[in-house]
Amino acid sequence: MIISFFFLYFDRTFLPTKWIVLDIMTKMVTRSYQCDSCKIVHTIKLPEDLSTKHTQFPFAYFYLHGDTKDVLSTLYLDADLKVRGAETQKLDTGLDDIFSKGQMLSIVQNLMTEIERWRTDYAELKEKYEALEGE
Repeated sequence: MIISFFFLYFDRTFLPTKWIVLDIMTKMVTRSYQCDSCKIVHTIKLPEDLSTKHTQFPFAYFYLHGDTKDVLSTLYLDADLKVRGAETQKLDTGLDDIFSKGQMLSIVQNLMTEIERWRTDYAELKEKYEALEGE
């Protein structure tokens, strides 16, 4: 049995601005925002504890949508997971547009460093295992 509570959110002018749905059983919070690219109000579910993983607010949350997942929305969420801002980007050539060349080089460099560390760890563990097997 899933129990949901609906709250009407009021902004500082005390005008109702949006509905907030808290889903008790799954610990999810539902938020809505309007996409500037497709002019549609999207509703997304966020884990209730998402903000506990962050120390600075607002933080960026990325959401792909569209028929072919070709629109990237960057939502800026506060500690209460309220949407404080949103930016959208139409991805014309697939997911290649999300990161700049510099960002991609940095990501690849970090991955290569991590792979090399794993390779070294594997070689050490294999050597220790073979030593134990020989005893």
